[in-house]
Amino acid sequence: MHHHEADAEKARLIRLLDNARLRTLTILESVNGDQVVHSDTGWRAKDVVGHIVFWEEEALASLVALKEGTIYTIPDFVSFDAYNQQDYQRRRDRPFLQIQDELRTVRNRLKAALVALPPERFEGYMLFPWPQGGTLSDMIATMVAHEYEHVSEIVRAVEARTG
Repeated sequence: MHHHEADAEKARLIRLLDNARLRTLTILESVNGDQVVHSDTGWRAKDVVGHIVFWEEEALASLVALKEGTIYTIPDFVSFDAYNQQDYQRRRDRPFLQIQDELRTVRNRLKAALVALPPERFEGYMLFPWPQGGTLSDMIATMVAHEYEHVSEIVRAVEARTG
């Protein structure tokens, strides 16, 4: 991929990331972190936001490896459920404000890592940190869709509660 094509793709991906995150932060301004979102698991809004942070941290690890010419995949991956549960246990007692700070920090680091990537890293197939693969753009699109999906769950839980 030529330099200008890579720059245009970086700009497009950053717009996608920024639009999703602006929506998320706007919604979170009026959300109680202890609002239960998944009654079956007891996950609260703050746990769902922590889950978004968690997977973004994994994507960031992948971008850092990509820049260094290596591949990052989750070691000893068993299943999404097991891996999600492991992080939930680790993060669940953190205050909502701390999780929101982590959300901002990881996104800034992800965007910086994206900008720092050489143009040739935007081409071809790559392994994602989780058992899936595609282009770098596919991985970012997956992260954005993941964020939209979970923030929509938070919105539905809040709306159901307020009736």
